[in-house]
Amino acid sequence: AKVVIAGQQAAVGLTFDAQYQAGVTDRMRDMVKERLDGVVTGVTRLAVTDDTAQLETIGQLSEQLQNATDLTDIENKLSALINKMEAGGESLQTTETGSAS
Repeated sequence: AKVVIAGQQAAVGLTFDAQYQAGVTDRMRDMVKERLDGVVTGVTRLAVTDDTAQLETIGQLSEQLQNATDLTDIENKLSALINKMEAGGESLQTTETGSAS
């Protein structure tokens, strides 16, 4: 899995072995949300995908985040990615989380 969190947003990219064919299901999304909520608070927007291009973008944003001094650009890029994930195909799921900061 690859994860990027900036501000109150998070994008999670998952990879599966060849035997798993179901993609990102509601159950999988709920498991990711539960795990994320157990590690970090304050995330109110979460998107989960198994799309390889979006997974690559998540990895790039995560690398940029490690060297960032200003989160504004990364938050904007993450928001644009989540918007794309929300508008995309069946391989992704999004949720508004109930976490409070």
